[in-house]
Amino acid sequence: MTTIQHGSLLLRPYEPGDEAAILATFNLVFRHECGPGFVDRDVATWRWQYLANPAGTQILLAVDVDGTVASQYAAIPQTADTPFGPLRFVHVVDSMTHPNYRRGLQREGLFAQLGTAFTADHSQHGNELGYGFPVRIAERIGARLLDYKLLRSIDYLVRDAALPDPPAPAGVAVRRVGAFPASVDALWRRCLPAVPCAVRRDHRYLDWRWVQNPAHADYVRVVASVAGEPTGLLVLRPQNELIPGAAAIVDWVCHDDDAATAQALLAEACRLTHEHGRRGLLALFAPHDPATRHLLANGARLLPSADWLERRLTIRITGPHTTPELLAEHWRYTLGDTDLC
Repeated sequence: MTTIQHGSLLLRPYEPGDEAAILATFNLVFRHECGPGFVDRDVATWRWQYLANPAGTQILLAVDVDGTVASQYAAIPQTADTPFGPLRFVHVVDSMTHPNYRRGLQREGLFAQLGTAFTADHSQHGNELGYGFPVRIAERIGARLLDYKLLRSIDYLVRDAALPDPPAPAGVAVRRVGAFPASVDALWRRCLPAVPCAVRRDHRYLDWRWVQNPAHADYVRVVASVAGEPTGLLVLRPQNELIPGAAAIVDWVCHDDDAATAQALLAEACRLTHEHGRRGLLALFAPHDPATRHLLANGARLLPSADWLERRLTIRITGPHTTPELLAEHWRYTLGDTDLC
């Protein structure tokens, strides 16, 4: 990404040392947007999320002469396994404009300028797909000026904790782990469907996402195995308030045809939900994902996210391979792919 002069502002990529000014604007903007429950983001969390990410960093800023970050367009890069080989998906997050620099929906607004510059040249950034859950005003700007497309409004899978726990099958051992073993790489390769389209859950990614995370103590990591060989994994966040009082499945790996492992993982998730005194179990999987069918067959219901705060999965294809049809029919995701957990 090249630098662009925009009045008194310089539009440029992140440079080391920008994080203090980024966080000052971020916390100002989201403190107002999210209300009294908002907790300021700290530098350690920011550096983990952006600088430690094994898939790289992509941040574009508008910086004023006094160092104020007037606006940001940022994303969390991810390596995805697809029918075309590994491609770079980016989860667009933390896009913001300082209140003193907002200009509504005008074409020359900072959000549109940054978004255009961020995705202008595929040969520079290599992003195949950008996706996120923008607030409505950002979605409207993006649809008008940045070719945002709505893939779907999200439905949550919710299982009431008042239901009996599903039985755990014999022959599948389940254990909590502090970190995932290196053998999860082979597990991920075995679990890829015939038409793969998902963030690659290899050891490098899982270690960064759930172990190096400064909030790692907020998650319970589980490995299922048969005869000592890993057959599935689960990450649960017992305290998650997307739905008040619900625990959340935030990551899940299991072969489509391994019903026993899927049952063992769900049984453990339900047991942990009770152990932590939560009122329900929440998950987010694509409608075509076999994990969705498995949860529905075991007491979960599909509930629209609009019952709480509607989440609209919005995409912008910037590479030459994927299509909306491929994503709608084959892309699999979990809460852990997003910043919702």
